[in-house]
Amino acid sequence: MLDSGSQVSFVSEALANRLTISRESVNVPITGIGGARIYAREKLNVNIQSRCSNFSTDLECLIVPKVTSIIPAKKVDISSWSISAGVQLADTTFHVPEKIDMLIGASKFFSLLKSGQIHLADGLPELHENHMGLVVSGEINTEVANAVVANPASLDTLSETINRFWKVEDISPSVKKETETDVCEEIFRSTHSRTSTGRYMVMLPFREDVSMLQDNRSVALRRFLMLERRFKRDPTLKKLYSEFIDEYEALGHCREINKADDDPTQGRSTSSTTPIRVVYNASAKPSSSAKSLNEVPHVGGVVQSDLFTILLRFRIHAVVLTADIAKMYRQIRVALCHTPFQRIFCLQGEFKSSGSVNSNSGRESRWYN
Repeated sequence: MLDSGSQVSFVSEALANRLTISRESVNVPITGIGGARIYAREKLNVNIQSRCSNFSTDLECLIVPKVTSIIPAKKVDISSWSISAGVQLADTTFHVPEKIDMLIGASKFFSLLKSGQIHLADGLPELHENHMGLVVSGEINTEVANAVVANPASLDTLSETINRFWKVEDISPSVKKETETDVCEEIFRSTHSRTSTGRYMVMLPFREDVSMLQDNRSVALRRFLMLERRFKRDPTLKKLYSEFIDEYEALGHCREINKADDDPTQGRSTSSTTPIRVVYNASAKPSSSAKSLNEVPHVGGVVQSDLFTILLRFRIHAVVLTADIAKMYRQIRVALCHTPFQRIFCLQGEFKSSGSVNSNSGRESRWYN
């Protein structure tokens, strides 16, 4: 098949296998009708010769699975065509549907053409003289020719291919939207400091006006009294709790707030405890309509690696060490102006009776920052 609209010549994979000619690896993008693109991975060089003359030429062809569809789509009746018996056709069975094994593109198309031309009749194709013999070209005005085949193909130049690659890979500049993680990082950069012992001191990254937080001291006391009743039933738990509170204060992780100097409006957060660790209940609310401490700060990003990355790192070395940082989150201090939002309510003295919130049974209530 001849195609002046194709920049390259092709052979089918089936023909290439029959020829048993050495091939060369390539990676050539081919663009066809409608921008459809395929890639040729191999090419070969062939020599084509005419059946009608001594003409021959070398041709470089890309190897593709299929050159085009069967041509013509249906058998064409040529019994009424006035083709002389002595005419040498390049393809004597051009009217019979057959698969196309080779397409000769523009590189050889015009060098194959000769000046001769035969007009058969109106409504019939013309015969063009060619070094390979007369070729049939034109339109058939019958219902038989009900399929149209177009085979233009073009090779992308290397520069165009690379240019498109970088356009696809390039990340176009865009305006980055500030996230809560960015805000948290900026608050940390602008407000953090180091203590004389080298510990970091940070401020809580509030995003709302914290003056609107309601006092929940009574909630903390009520919950502690419930815990006190549990202590009466479990002396061992009471002992562990007392030892924990003593250690908590001795380590400097909290400090006592005198009632006389305390601003009751600054006691926001409460806590409950387990025998071995402290759990801050920053979601506690004094009422259903109030906000908790958890609702007013910015939410930062995840700082630890994802589990998949951690598991992959385990494969790097032969020996893996694991360790626990004691009281890790308490090694970072909160700025003094924000410690009132993370208070612990505790009672000192003997546990005589559960009493009530307003009970005066010998216990002294204390806030701890």
